[in-house]
Amino acid sequence: MTLVSAFDTLARSHGDKTAIRTGDTTLTYTDLDERTAKLANIFRSLGLDSQDSVGILMKNRSEFIVTQIAAARAGIIVVPLNSAIDKHSIESILEDANVRTLVVGPTMFDLAKEIQQTNLKSLDIIGIKDKADLPIGFHGLEELLSKADTDPPDVTVSPEDTAAIHYTGGTTGQPKGTLHTHYSVLLNIYAHIQELELRPNDRQLLVTPLGHSAGRFALAGLVNGATVVLRERVDSESVLQLIEEESITWTYLIPTMISDLLEAPSVEDADVESLQTLVYGSAPITPSRLKEGLEVFGDIFIQFYGLAEVPNIATILPKAHHRPQDEESLKSAGFPATLVEIALFSDEFDFDGQIGEVGIKAPYAVGEYLDGTSTHDSDGWIKTGDIGRIDDEGRLILLDRKQDIIITDGEPVYSTEVEDVIQRHPDVHQVAVIGIPESAHERVRMDDLTVEQSIKAVIVPEGDAEITLEELQEYCGEQLSERIVPESLDTVGKLPETAYGKIDKRLLKEPYW
Repeated sequence: MTLVSAFDTLARSHGDKTAIRTGDTTLTYTDLDERTAKLANIFRSLGLDSQDSVGILMKNRSEFIVTQIAAARAGIIVVPLNSAIDKHSIESILEDANVRTLVVGPTMFDLAKEIQQTNLKSLDIIGIKDKADLPIGFHGLEELLSKADTDPPDVTVSPEDTAAIHYTGGTTGQPKGTLHTHYSVLLNIYAHIQELELRPNDRQLLVTPLGHSAGRFALAGLVNGATVVLRERVDSESVLQLIEEESITWTYLIPTMISDLLEAPSVEDADVESLQTLVYGSAPITPSRLKEGLEVFGDIFIQFYGLAEVPNIATILPKAHHRPQDEESLKSAGFPATLVEIALFSDEFDFDGQIGEVGIKAPYAVGEYLDGTSTHDSDGWIKTGDIGRIDDEGRLILLDRKQDIIITDGEPVYSTEVEDVIQRHPDVHQVAVIGIPESAHERVRMDDLTVEQSIKAVIVPEGDAEITLEELQEYCGEQLSERIVPESLDTVGKLPETAYGKIDKRLLKEPYW
C-alpha cells in the first residue's frame, strides 16, 4: 500500500465533511481530492517526473497540505521547509534535495524571488497569490488550477519509492536529509492515529509549523477522517479562543506554548470543555509545569518522543501515566511505542552502567540519508544523541543532549536535573542551564566534553519578579548537591529558540566557547 491509495479513498469515505479550515477558507474532503488531483497534474505538466522533488515554503495554510498530498499522487518527492529557518539554510536544502519546483506562500515571495535570482535560476516557483501581486516569473497557483484536469495522473508508485525528504534540525552540525518511503510514511501515520488517540470525529488544531512535526499530525488526522484547523503560531489567548470557537478536541503544543497558555490571564475562565487530547513533545517540559497543566486542563495530556529519522512516535507517555503524584512518570518520555525498541548504549559517561545514549529501532524508521549514508549501525540501531536511562517501569527518562552535558570535577551534570529544581522556584518563568569553560583564557570547542565547566543558569523571571544569584544558590542548595548548584546567573526577557521551538542552548553558550 502507498500514500496514493490512502489519499485516493478520502473523498469517497468523507465527501462533504470539512477536511481543512484556515481562517476564512474551508475545504471539504471532495474539494481536497479535486485540488490535489489538479496540482498533481500541474506538477507533471511542469516537467516533474517520478522521484523528482518539489519544495514547500509557506506558513500554515491549506495549500501546504494540498501540496503534500498532490506530490504523493504525482509520484514525486515532497520537501517540506520550515518557514522559520534562515535563507542560507533554505538555499542549502533546496540545492541538496535538488528541488526543481517550489510552492510558495505570499509572505515568502520576496525570499523565494531572492533565492531564485541569486543561486537557483532554474527553479520553477508556484505562488499562492491571495491579495499580493505575483512576482514576475512566478506561476499563479489558482490560474494553474483553473486549467488543470481533475482526474489524478496515471502514475505507478511503489511502497519503496521515496515520498518525502525531511531535514534534521542541525543541532549537531549541517542539517541532513532523511529519506521517507511511501510505506514508512503510511505506517508512521497509522502509528500516530493509534498512539496519539486520533479519532475520525476530532477537530484538530495545529498552530506550530507544518514543516516540522505538525505536518505529519495533519496527514494522520486527514487519513483518519478528522477536521484539521490551521493557524500560524498564535499567542496563548488566541489558542484558548480557537479551542472554544472551533470546538477543538485535539491539539499539539510545544512545551513553551503550554507554559504561555498556563500564564494566560483568561486561562481560568476559558471554555475548553471540548478539548480531550493535548499532545506535546519536541522539547523537554519540567514536572512542575506539567502538574500545573494537569490541574488546569485535566488528564488530557499525551507526550511523544521522536526525531527526524523516527518521526514523533518512538516513545509515548499516555494519558493514564500523567499522574501528578508520580514525579518519576512526569519526568519520563514514556514507554516504547508499539513495535518500537529502545536500548541504551554506553559512552564515556556511563559510570554506573545505568545511563547511555538512546538507540531506537522502529518499522517506520528511515534507513538512509540523502547522501547515501546509513542512519543506523550494523545492528539496525539509530543513535539519537540523547542521553537517558530506563526506570523500573520501563519508561525512558531523558537526561540531556550529549552535546549539552556539563563536566564538573570530571563527572557529568545533566542540565535537566538542575532545570527541574529551578523551574519550581516561584519567581522563575523559564530556565535554561548551560556549561561554560572554567578557563576564560582559552577558546575550546563546544563539543569538547573533556573541558571542565562551571554551571550557569539563564532565567526568564516570572512577571516583574527579581532573583539574585545568592537567592538562587540558596534555593538550589536545599535540593541539589553543592557540586551542581549554579555558579553564575543571567536574567533575560526571553530565551532564544530554534526554528523548531526548542531552547537554543548553542546560541546561549556561543559567547563563552
